[in-house]
Amino acid sequence: MRNIIVAAGLVALAACAQKTMQIYEGPALAPDQQVTLRVAPSAGRLEIIGIDRESTMNFGQRLVTGQSGAGTVMLTPGKHLVRLKQNLGSSYAFSGWMWFVGEPGRTYQARSQAVGYGVRFWLEDDRGRRIGGIAGGADEPK
Repeated sequence: MRNIIVAAGLVALAACAQKTMQIYEGPALAPDQQVTLRVAPSAGRLEIIGIDRESTMNFGQRLVTGQSGAGTVMLTPGKHLVRLKQNLGSSYAFSGWMWFVGEPGRTYQARSQAVGYGVRFWLEDDRGRRIGGIAGGADEPK
């Protein structure tokens, strides 16, 4: 019985912690060779649910963690499409696709803000400057 309680507690802890995902094939790159994108600590229930049109978590991971996305992703340098999802309350969620060009060794943050009946998403570099834009927008590089 005690083992069941301990196992249930570990699953609950795993569900609370946001996941870090490596989103490229092969061994982990050195920190100065990869790009880090993380959810800003003040962003509430914001998750990174997609990178380059692929989901960051499979069904099994979502089932075990109770989350639909990652809190931090490790990427190769270059242009990436990022899908963000903001959960508001228990019934409402908003998502949107953003693009950005990541430079090796840099860390970027995903942010969101509730505005009226919607959510505004944006990305910032490690100096607090807004980067990238809305996927499919006129300013997106090809």
